[in-house]
Amino acid sequence: MSVINFSKAINIGYPDIADIKRRLIFIYFDMQDNEKMLKTFRELIELESDELNIRDYNLAVYYHILNDDLENATKISEI
Repeated sequence: MSVINFSKAINIGYPDIADIKRRLIFIYFDMQDNEKMLKTFRELIELESDELNIRDYNLAVYYHILNDDLENATKISEI
């Protein structure tokens, strides 16, 4: 249910999309849906928002490596 509500918030223009993406990542992690979690990490990094911090990048690289997606891990680490 949270995923639906967060997705609606993005669609109606909630200003802090980075915060919503972080929350979605946690939900997907908790649900053990690694594919959606990694996709959301990539979407978060692609925002290129001032709201992103080093932890966002580090976690994105870490979880891509854990899930054998070295290509995206490398791309994120270069950013």
